[in-house]
This record gives sequence, C-alpha cells and structure tokens, in this order.
Amino acid sequence: MQFLNPWLLIGIAGISIPIAIHLMNRFRHRDVDWAAMELLRKVLVVRSRRIRLEDLLLLLLRCLIIALLALSIARPVLSPEGGTSRADVGVVIAIDASFSMGHKPGVYSRFDRAVERVQEILNTLNPGDPVTLVLLGDRPRVLFRNSGYEADRLSAILEKSEPLAERLNLELCLSEIEKLVGEIKAPARECYFVTDAQTLTWGKLSEPSIASLERIALEGRIFYLPVADRQSENLAITSLVQGSGIVRKGSLARYVVDVTNSGGETRKQVPVTLYLGDEVIDQRVVSEIGPGDTESIPMFVRFNEQGTLRLTARIGEDDLAIDNARFVVVNVRSQIRVLCVEGSPSKGSDSETYFLLSALVPRRTLVGDEDAPIVVDQVSWLDLSGRRLSDYDVVMLVDVPQLPEAQVTAIGQFVSVGGGLVTFLGPNVLPETFNESMVFEDQPLHPGILLDARGDQSDRSVGSALEPVVGHPLAFGLSGLPEEVLGETRIFRYFPLELSSGSRSVVTVGKGPNDILVAEKSLGRGNVVLFTSTANRDWTDMVIHPSYPILLHETIAHLGRRDFERPLVVGSPLVLPLPLPINAPAPEKVVCQAPEDHRITVKSVRRDGQILANFGATEYAGFYDIFYDSENSFPVAVSVDAGESDSRCLADRALAEALQGTEFKIVELADDLGVILREGRIGREIWKEILLTALLLLLVEAYLSHRFTRVVSGKKNSDFVAGLKNATKRSRI
Repeated sequence: MQFLNPWLLIGIAGISIPIAIHLMNRFRHRDVDWAAMELLRKVLVVRSRRIRLEDLLLLLLRCLIIALLALSIARPVLSPEGGTSRADVGVVIAIDASFSMGHKPGVYSRFDRAVERVQEILNTLNPGDPVTLVLLGDRPRVLFRNSGYEADRLSAILEKSEPLAERLNLELCLSEIEKLVGEIKAPARECYFVTDAQTLTWGKLSEPSIASLERIALEGRIFYLPVADRQSENLAITSLVQGSGIVRKGSLARYVVDVTNSGGETRKQVPVTLYLGDEVIDQRVVSEIGPGDTESIPMFVRFNEQGTLRLTARIGEDDLAIDNARFVVVNVRSQIRVLCVEGSPSKGSDSETYFLLSALVPRRTLVGDEDAPIVVDQVSWLDLSGRRLSDYDVVMLVDVPQLPEAQVTAIGQFVSVGGGLVTFLGPNVLPETFNESMVFEDQPLHPGILLDARGDQSDRSVGSALEPVVGHPLAFGLSGLPEEVLGETRIFRYFPLELSSGSRSVVTVGKGPNDILVAEKSLGRGNVVLFTSTANRDWTDMVIHPSYPILLHETIAHLGRRDFERPLVVGSPLVLPLPLPINAPAPEKVVCQAPEDHRITVKSVRRDGQILANFGATEYAGFYDIFYDSENSFPVAVSVDAGESDSRCLADRALAEALQGTEFKIVELADDLGVILREGRIGREIWKEILLTALLLLLVEAYLSHRFTRVVSGKKNSDFVAGLKNATKRSRI
C-alpha cells in the first residue's frame, strides 16, 4: 500500500487525545472516608469490572476512528499489478479514422465520441508525459509523435481531425503502432485503440495483426475504447459499372448501380439518381431493400457528345453520407477502329474471320465510314508491315502462324502506349514457334506459354463447356447468361495455357490450371487478350452461340478503355501514364487538381517506355483532373472502398472473443475512463472505503456510549438503587 499524501499520516497522533481524556477521568476524583461508602463499595465492586471493559471498548473505537480519518486524508492506494506505481507514463493513442467512423445516427458521430474519449485520456496525463497521436486509415498518419504532453497543442490537433475517406488497413497500421510504442521512453507505456470495432475489420484478425498486438502487449498495457452505439443502419452505392456494349457517340449505354443495405432494418422508397456531369439523366426509386440485401438497378444514358465525360450515381442521405455516391469516367468515341490480320485469308463463310466479323460488325463497315460504331480493316499477315498501327484502336491476329521480330516489336509498342491486341489461335499456330517469336522486351507478348493442343475437333459429341471467371470485367456479360446457354457451348480443341506473371484467366474450359480458353494481361498502358481456340467453327461451336458476340463486344470495350477510365478506390496510388507519343519529352510539371481544393504538382518520369506521373495515394472521393500541359487534361474517378460501408460493429463481448490470446482491457462508453486509468497507473484509492468505515464506527461508538450511560444512570439502574436501600436496612438491623 502507498499514500498520495503521506505527510498527513501525522494525524494518527490524534489518537492520543481520547487516551489522555480517559486517563484524566480516572484520576480526577478525591478519596473521602465515609462510613456509608463501605456499603456502596460492596455494591459497585460487582459492576466495576464491566464498566472498565466498556470504557476500554469506547476508547478503542474513538482511537480507531481518529486513525481511520487520518488514513483517509493521506489517500492510501493499493498498488497496481506488478506492485509498482505507474504515475509516470507514456501513451500512444490510435484513433480509427476510417470512413465508417463518420456514421452519425444523431447529433454526434462515432468520430466525435472518439475525440471526446481521447480528451479524457489526455486529461489524466501530466505536463511533459510523452504522447503519440495517430490516425488509422489505409495507412497511419502520425499527428503528434513522442513529444511532451501539451494540452493546448493536442486539443488544437484534435479539433482539426476528421474521418478519412479510407478503409482501415489494420495490418499495416498495427505494424507502425508497434514501432511507435517502442519509441516511448517512460517507466510505463500504454496503447489505446479508440475505434468503432467494425465487424469487417476486427471480427476476424489476421495472424500478422495478432502477432503485432502480442508484441505491443509486451511493451505496455493495451486499452480498447469502443465508441459505436447499437445503431449501424447504412445504405451505400457499392458498385457502378457499365452493363454491356461499347460506349460511343450517339449510343444508349446501360449502367448497373448496386445499392446495399448493411443495416438491420428494411429500407423503403430509396431514390437513385444518375448524373452526367451536373445533369440528371436517369432516376429510379427502389421500393424495398431488405437487411443485408443488394439491389442492382439498371440505368441508362445516351451519349450525344464524344470526349471524356463524368458519371455519378447517388442515393438519398442517411447516417453515413460518404458512401452515398460513386464515380466513373467514360471516354466516348465516335467509333472503334479495328485492324483484322488473317493467317489464311479466304472469302465467304469458310474464312477464318467470317463469324468473327459477323458477330463484331453485323453490318459490314470499312475504315472511313464515320457513322459506323465499329469499323474493320482486313489484311493478310504477309501485308501487315504496310499498315500504320497507330491508325487503329485494336489489332486482331487470327490464326497467324508467325510474325517477323520487327512486327512483333511494333505490336508490343502499339499496346504499351494504350492499344489493344486480340489473338485467336488455330491450326496454323505451332506452340514452340509461337512462344519463341511472340516476345516483346524479353517478356511474352501474350498472357502465357502455349502447350500442345488438346482435344479432337472431328468428334463433335465431346467438348468442354464455358466457365466464366467471376469478377473479371471481360466475363461480366457471360455471367449473366443462363447456365443452359453456357452448357450448350462446346470447345472441341484448344491450346492449354501456362499463365505468366501478371496474367489472369477470363474463361476456362476445364478443371485443370492450364484449361483456359480466354486469358488477359496488361502491357504498359494497353492490354492483350488471347483466345486459345479458333475464331471459326473448326475447333468450337461457340461462334454460333449468343456467348460469342457478347464476349467479343466486352473484349473490344475493355481494350478500348484508357487507364484514366479505370476507377480507383481511395487510398490506392495515383500513378498514371500520360497519353503522349512514345518519343515525346517528359513534362517538367504535371498538376493534379484533387477534390477538396487539394492541388498536387509532380515531375513526370519515363519508365518502361511510358511517361508516368506519380501523385501518391489518393485521399478523397470524387474526380481528379490531371493537367500535363497548358491545353490537355483528363479526369480520373476515385470512389470509397465499398467494403467499409458495412458499418456493423462488434459488441464488447464479441470484441473480447476476437482479441483472445492478447492482453487487453476494454473500456465501455459508460465507464469512468479517468478513474480506470488512474487506478491502473497508481493503484486503486481506498480513502472512500476507509472514510465510510470511520463513519460507521462513529455511529457504533455513539450508540454504545449512549447505551452504557443509560445502564449507569437511567431506568436500568433501578436495581442498583434497590440494592443500595436493602444494604442500608440490613446495616441498621
């Protein structure tokens, strides 16, 4: 036990006062000889021993009361765990600033309550105590690092803090907090996590996260301060994607807006609005969205102008506003120009490209037709060298046996600056020759290495069905087809493919890792798509099924998109290739005008045949404008991470279960944080208990004193008087 005011223990000397009074009362009377006193003595001697015991009991109680009063004034404390005082402490305060902390069901948001809790922590510190304050998001932001506590300065920092538009990357943040705790120089260290304990993040901790928490616990005590209330209702737009087709001037495009209800109540009459720039172009009302459900709403927009346009989908206001909008950029062209290179040119329905061109362009158009959405120029592979690839958006190689090195290099450069390449294989292709010749800058031009062909095209009774890979944008259209349609489509012969690094499968035709029909890879600013079977009916009957035109149009649309059209999420790096000729000088200054009037200026660099501008990680949701010279710019769309929109949080018991295996203390919102922290550092003060005990003893002493007095002089003393009278009578006789 220790005392906060040990010098006040001198008050215990006050017990000498009742002792002195007791002694003075014993020696205050004078002895007077009187014959009648002999009679009194005989009566009193019986009671003298009892009276002496009563006096001693009252004396003991009075001394104990004074001693307890002195102890309570000295403020005794029970030492904390370990038996040593932790009055001198250094703290690391980690505030969850992911955008779910902006959830505001009433007057105060979760982040507002977090700031209040942090202020309570700071109020327990002494000036000069080392403090580190850090915001947690996609990456940690250290606001105050291992410096002495200054109340005004830290209050000003907290006042300016607000939730970030990011998801919480717990693993990365914990690894940084581990370092910050290790920097603190103090006899005792404390680490605080002020968070809403979002189920998505804290519900199932990864092994690296648990390991980091265990190491932090070795350095000091860990406190969790959950700040979420029981309300977690939230509606969010979790996706905005183009439904199908090629975006061009004059076309009607379908977009799909996904609205998710992550709360526990059914939401009715939810308005959804689609904007082109600032103009409303489509509006829908979702009658009902159940708890945990997602509704996909088709919306339509007609592009009457070409150029780079901005689309925004919004829903009405709710408790978490930041995820009520989603953004995309659309590059609208007048037409898509395609160069089709044939390995075995022929005419009519027997040609390799008959079904391909019929699916791609039902009404045959040629380059130069300004009204056509897609125009195709056909050429033999032997005449490819006479064509300028920069005149086209997409190059298609159809059963081309081999190309000279110069032409392969030209195609690789065409793709690396933003073009698209589609390759169909066939009987003219030899895997060994193809793998050796189709190389660009010492890497395979295509998504992998071809293996020997598999299957028998002569036996039409046996074949493999299509299996789209869920999540790939090229497979989006196929995923919407009935299983019967996909099951009827058959691939009789194909080249198994061993995927190279960075490549992805789009459609498979078997269970093996190499049973791939369509694969895709990025090359510079462009993309390459490989079909491992034929473009005609030689090896497959897919060309006469609905899946064929859908897959082709998705492929052309995907290859026609530019880098800036691909949406990003907040927190991802904004590294963009500039749409400049390959031999153009790198601009000295590239400017990014971000939302919230944030402006970034960087110098572009040349890397891997591209001119890149690196603006670092994105921090806001909305449209970013990139200016790379005085006349040219392009926008980039950045939306929040849809995963963070699930604002459900763990209850204290569930959080404790998730944290099993680590040492921690959970402090609920209703708990007195100041008292808990002080007790944890200096021990638990027990002066209140001691003072209460003293008051109880004072009541006992008063009662006993009154009772003993009545025994001597009150009604209960009648026996004593009667005895005295009887003794007198006997003496007279």
